[in-house]
Amino acid sequence: MALFGLAIAISGATQDIAIDAYRIDLLNNDNSNYMAAGSAMATAGWWTGYAGLGSIPFILVDSPNWQWAEVYLVLGAIIAVLMITAMVVKEPKSNREAAHKAIEDSYLAAMPSQGQRSLLILLILPLIILCIVYANIGYPLWPGDLIANEHQFKVITFIIVGLLALFTQQLKVLNKKVNKDESQQTLTTTTHFRLVHRLTSWLLTTLVAPIQEFFDRNGTRLAISILLFIFLFKLGEAYLGRMSIVFYREVGFSNADIAYYSKMINWGVTIVFSLIGSVFTIRYGILKGLFIGGIAMSASNLLFSVMAIVGPNKLLFAFTVFVDGFTSAWGSVAFVALLSVLCNKSFTASQYALMASLGTFGRVMLGSYSGIIVDWLDGNWALFFVLTSLMVIPSLCFLYSIRKPLTLLIEKNDNENSNRTTNN
Repeated sequence: MALFGLAIAISGATQDIAIDAYRIDLLNNDNSNYMAAGSAMATAGWWTGYAGLGSIPFILVDSPNWQWAEVYLVLGAIIAVLMITAMVVKEPKSNREAAHKAIEDSYLAAMPSQGQRSLLILLILPLIILCIVYANIGYPLWPGDLIANEHQFKVITFIIVGLLALFTQQLKVLNKKVNKDESQQTLTTTTHFRLVHRLTSWLLTTLVAPIQEFFDRNGTRLAISILLFIFLFKLGEAYLGRMSIVFYREVGFSNADIAYYSKMINWGVTIVFSLIGSVFTIRYGILKGLFIGGIAMSASNLLFSVMAIVGPNKLLFAFTVFVDGFTSAWGSVAFVALLSVLCNKSFTASQYALMASLGTFGRVMLGSYSGIIVDWLDGNWALFFVLTSLMVIPSLCFLYSIRKPLTLLIEKNDNENSNRTTNN
């Protein structure tokens, strides 16, 4: 069961990244207005799968004639039909291969003199992943005699932060330029290590160069600030989304109610307001869209508190879902547009994955503690949703503190794309 879940997670993550990279590559030569419009379509498409098709299992399984195994066969058939799209679309034009080849040659030149350092960098990445996996599977074989179990999360977090700091430090040293004469001489004298060096340089180009380029282009301070904002922005929504289905059932709604109200209404509302949100973002800018979307998302969470107090009122359920879909769509369009603008076309998939995965990390890793918080509050759902509303505020404060450099980045990107279009 775990292996099947892992296979589905890897496949779904790959598909998400590929779709976003395709969209960004198609629109990369245009300004941020096109990115906002593309983000609206991406949001509408994602919600069509999540809420539109996601309502089918709830509707079918509520009938005594359907079992879960049969429901998943139906979903599998739908996905098989949708796969036709991937066979039809063409690969967008880009200079990615040439750019990757140049970077790989640069790493290859530095490899003999910096071989141990480059291998250390490649070792750090899987160690970080292993730490995250270790924490998510319940800290097996934890040395409880040496470190108390209540400190598990703190220790793993400290290790991950330390590895990230080491990764950044080693990357800066490796990034020192090697002049052409020295590079040629080094490569000539280390022919017997050529295969190992070429493999290592390819891995560095694939795994490390996108992160390195992001930090070099934006500066370490701003890059870390952007990543922290991304991590914080979706935290409240992650906690709410993680527990919403459990909440609906505890309040007293049926599977059919969840399908028609939570899924179908949310689907329609999200599509409509994604388009409206993109128009606003185009007119007033990505950052204003993020501020308004974030404030609206925070306020809409309070309606769930009202639901917890009132009980299973279908009219209130429909209104809450409507408002939540509207605010989530608004914030998501501006959020996805920002991530899209920040990507370098040579590393679209990798850099978008880096940024988007931070939001996913908050949703999956920290969001998994939402049930513990509900239990800690003795099942006080009203207070829980108030807390999820407050979780949005730190990200907005953080966004306000970096608004000026972000605005300059977006304007710089628009100017470069305008000049490129004029030259073409």
